Amino acid sequence: MKSLIPISINSFMYLQGTIEVLVGIFLIIGLFTRITSYLSSIILIVVIISVGFNNISLMDVGLLSISISLIYLNSGKLSIDNLRGKLKNPS
Repeated sequence: MKSLIPISINSFMYLQGTIEVLVGIFLIIGLFTRITSYLSSIILIVVIISVGFNNISLMDVGLLSISISLIYLNSGKLSIDNLRGKLKNPS
């Protein structure tokens, strides 16, 4: 049976973990909020589908709803995205 990923499972897990940590940091500081929210939503949907419905996926559904709301609401006043916008368009 062929693997769906072209790298070893250990390398894939390290890569997946690194991506999740970076996405979390970007969301916390408000950097590229909309893009990282899309990425976070995709990751969470894959996790929910692969794990099935249990206690872990129930928490992931809550995180998915937060991630989707960030796509529509974007970042807040204290985010780096907002700060970058003020630097580009000072008023």
